[in-house]
Amino acid sequence: MRRDRRGPGARVSSALNCMSSRLRQVGKQASRQGLLPQAGVPRLARVLDFPEPCLRGKIVISRNQLAAKETSAICSCYALGSAIEQALVYKGTSSLYRLVCVSPDGTQLYALKVQECDELLLSSKRLEAELLPAVRPTFASVPVLLSPRESKAPMQAEAWGILWEASAISVYEWVDSTAYSGTAQQRRAAAKGFGELQNRLDRFSASSEAKSRAAVLDSVLDATSAEFIPEFSASEQARYDADQTSGLSPGSLRFLQEQREIVRNELVQNRESLNIAARGLLHSEFTPPNCGYGDDGGVRIIFDFEALRFGLVPLAGALAIATFSLAPFAGATEVARRMAEMLSELRSSCPSASPAPGLLLPLVRLAYVDAAWRQLSRRSANPARRWGFLREDINNLRWLNENAGLIAAL
Repeated sequence: MRRDRRGPGARVSSALNCMSSRLRQVGKQASRQGLLPQAGVPRLARVLDFPEPCLRGKIVISRNQLAAKETSAICSCYALGSAIEQALVYKGTSSLYRLVCVSPDGTQLYALKVQECDELLLSSKRLEAELLPAVRPTFASVPVLLSPRESKAPMQAEAWGILWEASAISVYEWVDSTAYSGTAQQRRAAAKGFGELQNRLDRFSASSEAKSRAAVLDSVLDATSAEFIPEFSASEQARYDADQTSGLSPGSLRFLQEQREIVRNELVQNRESLNIAARGLLHSEFTPPNCGYGDDGGVRIIFDFEALRFGLVPLAGALAIATFSLAPFAGATEVARRMAEMLSELRSSCPSASPAPGLLLPLVRLAYVDAAWRQLSRRSANPARRWGFLREDINNLRWLNENAGLIAAL
């Protein structure tokens, strides 16, 4: 699924936002078939008896459908009941499935997320499982992460979900919401939601050791290499020589190098403000696809808490402002007005996450340069890797260059 990219943020969960009509149809069908109890639907279905599945190999996360034995085993681990319908609603670096499960107690809908697993993801999932129950009592716009009841070989149950060979599987309660449509009300709600979430993250990290366990939100400016582009130029040049549509041009590489030096100088000039800026636990990918909205325009759900990191909190705030506001087709003056509106809302709800005067432009520039850097690094390590959002990040940097005066004044 392709989405409109206005920042280097999340790849997951956007399609959860636009499924309400289909869910109502499923509920009506289940009710007609006698699957829905009249007294309402329980939050978690009762345990059913399943035959022990015979499973071999691993989940291929790009499949449109999980195999029946796979879904049966997952449902058994979680005691969800029997899956009567499944649909792939997002496919990217992870896959997200909607499951409709039925038990004698009724019908329930779940979001099933499958990801390729590594040590960083495992650490993030453990932190997510600790954070969400702690935050939810005072901030309902976070997902309900379910814990499996038992392991079913070869699946290994963990507090955050199931580990199955190279895959991590998590199950959440389904939340019915709508996608971001770019209204002023939604932008204000996003800024307020980000601020309220950050306030909870600050309190959570103050009462736990979460900061020390969260991955550091590193920067290209902190890279051990003294150079940026030369590290990736050979691999991109090889791509470009083979096919000019698949490799980044030498001119674009030089542009990124120039942007790195520009942002370095901007941050040096604002060193005093940076030294006193808050550092803590943050959601590093608070972007439009990672938010679902209610009918009132408020943020109903925030996704992708694997993106919890420790880093410069105003950097995450600047990225949120940019990704919800930067739409070049709207015109530079309008984009600047949107950014100013979100910045004002964020300063009101969470001052620690708000870029100080003069810092919004360099922090947004840094976010896009860092995103390009990480994508170049992945492409260098994996010759088969595609563009991702590298070109969009470069286009956003070009837009910032052209309109720097408007943004620097905020």
